[in-house]
Amino acid sequence: METTLLRMDACAAVAERGDASKLSDLVGALGDPDWRVRYAALVALGDLGDPRVVEPLLALLRAEASEPLFTQPPLEGGLPADTTEATKEAWRRRGRLLQAGCLALANLGAPTAPLLELLHDFATDQTRDYMVRAAACKALGQLACPESLPVVEQAARDEEWCTACEARKAVAVIQRCVRTESRLRIGIVGLNFGRHILAQLRSGPAAGRFDVAAVCDLDAEKVRQYAGETGARACRDYAELLADPTIPAVGLFTPPAGRAELIRQALRAGKHVMTTKPFEVDVEAAAAILAEARAAGRIIHLNSPAPTLSPDLAQIRAWQSEYDLGRPVGCRAEVWADYRERADGTWYDDPRRCPVAPIFRLGIYLIHDVLLFFGAPQSVQVMHARVRTGRPTSDNAQLALRFRDGGLANIYASFCVGDGDSYRNGLTLNFERGTIYRNSGPQRAEGCAAELALVMARDGRRGIVAQARVEAESGGYQWEVFADAVRTGALPDEEVDRRIVDGLRIVRAMACAERSGATELCGHP
Repeated sequence: METTLLRMDACAAVAERGDASKLSDLVGALGDPDWRVRYAALVALGDLGDPRVVEPLLALLRAEASEPLFTQPPLEGGLPADTTEATKEAWRRRGRLLQAGCLALANLGAPTAPLLELLHDFATDQTRDYMVRAAACKALGQLACPESLPVVEQAARDEEWCTACEARKAVAVIQRCVRTESRLRIGIVGLNFGRHILAQLRSGPAAGRFDVAAVCDLDAEKVRQYAGETGARACRDYAELLADPTIPAVGLFTPPAGRAELIRQALRAGKHVMTTKPFEVDVEAAAAILAEARAAGRIIHLNSPAPTLSPDLAQIRAWQSEYDLGRPVGCRAEVWADYRERADGTWYDDPRRCPVAPIFRLGIYLIHDVLLFFGAPQSVQVMHARVRTGRPTSDNAQLALRFRDGGLANIYASFCVGDGDSYRNGLTLNFERGTIYRNSGPQRAEGCAAELALVMARDGRRGIVAQARVEAESGGYQWEVFADAVRTGALPDEEVDRRIVDGLRIVRAMACAERSGATELCGHP
């Protein structure tokens, strides 16, 4: 017995030190001939919480669950006098390893299908000891998987008090998670760009909120590839995806021309939609579908303009108010990247579907940022060139904007700058009583998406009166906001719809200016 206690203490010491280097030693102890040491190893592995040991723990639980069961002895008198020592020892360990194993696996936080199947069995199997049933229910509450809800609801009616109590607590936890944190099933349509979206949904903050249930594209090979990678249902037909009542949301990442009609089909199938910039090329079709969605209570979100202000834009707005900067009167915005593209027959090659390409593809973010501060656009002028692109569309461009209140803005976008500072989304905003800079100048801090500074005149002298660094800037997909909106029905502010439509008015005028070389009106009502 002394050596048994030493081995148990060794297991406990590993957990107390948090020594992951001894993980293999603990896994080895699961095979110790003394059940007490196996028990100590289970507890220690649960305390360490390393999900790599799920399979060894499952193997031990399956083996222990296959051991013969013994009848509960009478409360008075204990075991019969002629009970063998082997039976007594089996009775002493009865249920304890299964109990410890259930709780250890819950601490690992890796709810695999085999694990859930085993816990579901333990929670409702009346031949199991009550301590096993209760531990299984507690573990299911910790893992909080929606598919466990019917199981713990059944266990909550158990006549044994401990089991029913743990089951009721698990029911409450899982119901709360189902309401607020369960994954939203989404279908991704358009896998040329959508492949990047799939990567976002598999990692980062969005990973815990979405389950990619289906993928759809006209390219059968893309569908086969990404369905295989994600485990999602493969759809060649958009209507087939929309007909699935278990998918409440669609991520639509097709080319912008004609996208409003695809959104309309999704809305009328009862789906909510996340899509990307540019929203459309047809201003009237875009305005109509946004109005239809709002009337139907359906959600349409896109990355630019996003449904809520990104931290950088929110900070600029706050400074404008806090420091009484007055109206915006001028703006210079810039974004570039280092592309060397060839013609491939896609919409990127078509000047009508991709007008003033650098502005349409990259500068659109800056258009939406500028619209937040300047309001309704009046007219545009365009300069553009093909410097090194293999496409028939331009790769170097500048857009000049005049707004109805007299404000002026200039947006430069290019695919020809290889300085390592791609997608900087620089912005200089001149207000009547100050200037705000975003990502302006050669210095860039590591680990932040946007650097902001406010310059004002104080006592006749120029000075930097405020500075900020934020971890996220405009243009990102707000996946968590989308998931919450789908569940709550919260529609974006109507101001967002206005910016979408005004942005498209600028795009339409810009396309006309590209062809005419003249100043073109935006056609704002």
